[in-house]
Amino acid sequence: MRRKVLFLGTQNIKEHVMNGGMQCSKRNLDLIAQIIDEEDLFSAIIWNSEEQFVHNRFFKRCENNKESLISSIRLCRLYKFSEEEKILAYIKQVNPDILFTDTGILGKILKKVNRTVRIVVFLHNVEVMYAKHRIENEGWKYFPAYIATAYNEKLSIRYADKLICLNNRDSRLVKKVYGRSSDYLLPISFKDRFVLNRINRKDSSKVLLFIGSNFGPNYDGIKWFIESVMCKLQEYKLIIVGKDFEKMRKELEKYNVSVVGTVENLEDYYYKYFNMILPIKYGDGMKVKTAEAMMFGMNIFATDEALEGYEADYVQGIFRCNSADDFIREIRLNSEVNGEGTWNKDVRDVYLKNYCFDNQIEQMKKILCDW
Repeated sequence: MRRKVLFLGTQNIKEHVMNGGMQCSKRNLDLIAQIIDEEDLFSAIIWNSEEQFVHNRFFKRCENNKESLISSIRLCRLYKFSEEEKILAYIKQVNPDILFTDTGILGKILKKVNRTVRIVVFLHNVEVMYAKHRIENEGWKYFPAYIATAYNEKLSIRYADKLICLNNRDSRLVKKVYGRSSDYLLPISFKDRFVLNRINRKDSSKVLLFIGSNFGPNYDGIKWFIESVMCKLQEYKLIIVGKDFEKMRKELEKYNVSVVGTVENLEDYYYKYFNMILPIKYGDGMKVKTAEAMMFGMNIFATDEALEGYEADYVQGIFRCNSADDFIREIRLNSEVNGEGTWNKDVRDVYLKNYCFDNQIEQMKKILCDW
């Protein structure tokens, strides 16, 4: 049975350098594309772009604090209020069987969608908790955005025919806040890009790699790691790679800490180094770089938060570290590279079983086709 699907999202999945949220959104669209015929798949992305395609439309986001404030007061999130009717008109024009909404903060739009359209909502996290955290850190100036977030997320969950979360923690939190659990769990996954003969990890035993974009949890985590761990691991070197971290080079670089920042190709670093550190102290959803490190068969030294939602217990090569002493002990005991070309088969096997893109196609097929 043919079905027409409209993918509605707020991440620019055409960016060359993507953060974790963008990668997850692209994964969702790619999964749908494996199931739905090309002529039946449309997308509407709320992102400032002049590009328009036959089956794709872009709509304007808020570009500054003033626009965000005005839109939040009118209970819109991320998009300009003037774009709302345009988005609804496009949905009506496409007239999809299924509206796959790749966020929980477009409930105001979902409320106005024709009830004959089946609505699937994918939650990257519980947005109201993130908004609450921003009030705590940025003050009451963020309160209008918090109200708009809570309003839209509540409506999204109310009007979702099917609700998807990344992991059990988010599902439990949705139940606690909104009284509804998710219908499906769809954890982070990647298309397998691992090529064994590209590995060149010789002499990387004393090198630690951190990969992640420069935003709150990543910045706070790596800053803590430098101050609390690297000062005691003087025989090791830490390399920091990720979008916009070059802006923090002057602050973070030490004699044994090197900040690379934005790069064109992260894979060069995954193939060169064996030991990944993920010292993330807080956050929500799932950490994309954890799955990516698994895919490349790396040793992983990570906090409980960085491993949230992952099958990681009793895996040789994954080490839970929630204090400076944990990191120092486990790194010194387990960072050794045993010869050129080393990769961790046990860690990679966890990826292949649980977080490989190909293994989730049937799950997405069930979500879209089982009504």
